Amino acid sequence: MLDILFDVVYATSDGEATAFFLLIFAAPYIVAWRRKKFHWSNIAAPILAFALWLVMVSFDIGTPTNLVNLIEAPVFLIFIAILINLKVFVFDILKNDHIRNSYFVLALSLLFVVALRMVFPFTPE
Repeated sequence: MLDILFDVVYATSDGEATAFFLLIFAAPYIVAWRRKKFHWSNIAAPILAFALWLVMVSFDIGTPTNLVNLIEAPVFLIFIAILINLKVFVFDILKNDHIRNSYFVLALSLLFVVALRMVFPFTPE
């Protein structure tokens, strides 16, 4: 299992890692669209989270400007991808209220961005 992850991480020159991450982000949207459980907040979660992160970076809220900014964006984007996959493949099956699930994922992703931005100054580099 770890060998596969290392292969994906080190294969960026071939474009395989890009295809892998695109698949992680695109698959839940396609499945939600086909199940007729697609909502605007599904697509807004990564966009609004990235916009919130940019606003926090531009106003120097949380971490001062250094190399941590390069680490934060992929961390929260991967977390949001995991949340969206959980929403489509688990939450929508367990609870039929897909709109409430979408808002829950949106709120949790924005909360994670704020928490990550506030906690990262205290993590060792």
